[in-house]
Amino acid sequence: MKRLLLGLACCVLVSSLHAGLPVIEPYHDWPVIQAPADPPRHETLTLQPVWQLECGEDAEHLIGKIVSAAPGLDGRVLLVDRQLCQVMVMGVDGEVEKTVGRCGEGPGELEGCFRVLQLPDGRIGVASGTDSPDILFDSQGKVILLDTVGDPAGVWLAGGDPGNMPLTSVREMRYAGGGVLTVTQRIHFSPPIFRTIREIGFLDPATGERISVVRHVREANIKAKDTELTIFEPLANSRSDVDALGRIAFAPERDQWKLAIRESDGSGVIISRLLEAVERTAEDLDEVLKDLGDGGFEMADDHPLIRRIRWRPDGNLWVEPWGVKPADGAIACFDEIGPAGGSLRRVHLVVQGAQHGDEILIMEDGRFVVLRGFGEASEEDESTSASVMLLELANDGQHPAN
Repeated sequence: MKRLLLGLACCVLVSSLHAGLPVIEPYHDWPVIQAPADPPRHETLTLQPVWQLECGEDAEHLIGKIVSAAPGLDGRVLLVDRQLCQVMVMGVDGEVEKTVGRCGEGPGELEGCFRVLQLPDGRIGVASGTDSPDILFDSQGKVILLDTVGDPAGVWLAGGDPGNMPLTSVREMRYAGGGVLTVTQRIHFSPPIFRTIREIGFLDPATGERISVVRHVREANIKAKDTELTIFEPLANSRSDVDALGRIAFAPERDQWKLAIRESDGSGVIISRLLEAVERTAEDLDEVLKDLGDGGFEMADDHPLIRRIRWRPDGNLWVEPWGVKPADGAIACFDEIGPAGGSLRRVHLVVQGAQHGDEILIMEDGRFVVLRGFGEASEEDESTSASVMLLELANDGQHPAN
């Protein structure tokens, strides 16, 4: 469901537990590093296939809709099958070693499958959730932990206590060894006011203990008309990440190129670039309306400035700009930011044989996964055969982009 029908929810009462949650925005006090607007150079990076899993009608294993991927132990890859509510464990040779999880509401069963991680002891954590701005009714924001054979091994609440009328959606979950990053949205009603609580949480993978790193709280009247800007979630949809040292990077603003980096001790820094937003085309606006649904929204004229944030294994950050066209033949481009905040380069990623509609994911260990045939563009083209491809960097900036 794309939009929560507020008029149908007036009877829901908010628990007192959430009525006075404070805003947590420590980045306002962090020092600011001004980075140059334009990267000093452009480089093309070629991605080399490691293995490919064909998921068409003749596939050996029954596969539904793959929506995300995460690194497993010893070079394995975990693929999240949202349609069949399971996680496929892929071996280093690209073969399916096993699947874990099944749909249901019992112990160890999954009410949804959206993001996944694997801990050093072998446990697999599976989060139900959805991309912004979708809403999941009666969702507690659970991360279900399964042991190595798929039996129940615990539960985390990604957004904290969901209250007595839960509306908690997991937007992201990342784990690189330093701690578990979760991004959540909770909605609570106290008619005629409803509160939207958007958080970055940080979980200790050993104990499940959680702290709130960032918390945005918005209050509005049920009868007020939403605009795209009021429902935009700056922390969601891949705009946050965590590295192996526990450093968290996130984009706190929609219309500013502002990158917040929180160190493991709680201190932080802001990296800022003075950039102009890219104007949306009519086609761009149509795509946004598909996500928002037919709600008569007032639309923003420009793209958000930051689309995606991903840590690299070397400690640099890749930040994907909205609306910037990659070099000819490239599937995506990212601006690379160094540890001192400097703009190092713009990298253009090339995947040989890439097709329209391919989705490229960057896993926590720096490897890449390309999903083909699972998105809307591929659904419109019945000739596209679904597949999953694991890739690694074949070179590192040796060939300048045109």
